[in-house]
Amino acid sequence: MEGEADPRVLTDVLRVLSETEHRESPSVGLRYAGHPAPRVRAQVPDLLLGLGDRTPLPPLGAEARAALLVLAGDKDRSVRAGAARALVVAHDVSPGLTDAVVGLLGDPEAEVRARTAEALANSTDRDAVVADALAALLDEEDFTMRLHAAYGLLRRDDPRTGEAIERLGPLSRPGFEHEPRLSALWRWKWNRDKRPAAG
Repeated sequence: MEGEADPRVLTDVLRVLSETEHRESPSVGLRYAGHPAPRVRAQVPDLLLGLGDRTPLPPLGAEARAALLVLAGDKDRSVRAGAARALVVAHDVSPGLTDAVVGLLGDPEAEVRARTAEALANSTDRDAVVADALAALLDEEDFTMRLHAAYGLLRRDDPRTGEAIERLGPLSRPGFEHEPRLSALWRWKWNRDKRPAAG
């Protein structure tokens, strides 16, 4: 990998490394965080996490955190989208990471907003600012984006869950018959409608 000049080959090598458990992954990620090729930089966030197949996540070092925040503001949308999941996984409710996650939820590119919302939908992060940013996605035209937002609010027991489900529109949609997030929203709505009226 050292000295590899072809960005396509380097991208493939970094992708494979990010999928394995290797103690040098974060340092390799730091080495390539400023690479001129966006496809290479897009592989860096997973390397910085040092995940491989390990859970729980090892603590994120200061250098890796700083590099991840820079990647979240990268000029290339694929790099920002790649940083989204890593930021959500690494999010520890510190102000810098929270601001970056909220910024990605409001990114001008739909791909970046969608990747961030998808990662957050499967997270149990309870930060109120993040929940507000998820709720703002309910105005999106794209159904999948609204689905990510609604499911994310449901997972957080957010009081806007009912409104989010209503704004999704019909929950029976072609192509989504086996969608577990829709099933969870159906169950929530059914349970809410079965509750006895107050008073």
